Amino acid sequence: MSRSPNPSRAITCAVVAAALFLAGCGTGEALRVRGFDRDEWQQPERVVADLALAPARKVADLGAGGGYFTFRLARAVGPMGASTRWTSTRA
Repeated sequence: MSRSPNPSRAITCAVVAAALFLAGCGTGEALRVRGFDRDEWQQPERVVADLALAPARKVADLGAGGGYFTFRLARAVGPMGASTRWTSTRA
């Protein structure tokens, strides 16, 4: 017994895939957040190291934009720490 294609299911799958990609689950997320060669001139590992964040601390990334530093700060404070980001939406 063959199944006939279900167009609504295909559309649903396409919409879910697009939403996941746009939410950061796609390979384009790294490029969107980091840009080309951003690590070279901004030296994020050095910045985070200079902050001397200890595990289980709280940290905030103000003006975070796409979260370039947010994820690095979260790794620095670990799972027992807390990190948050804030970005103004005002023009």
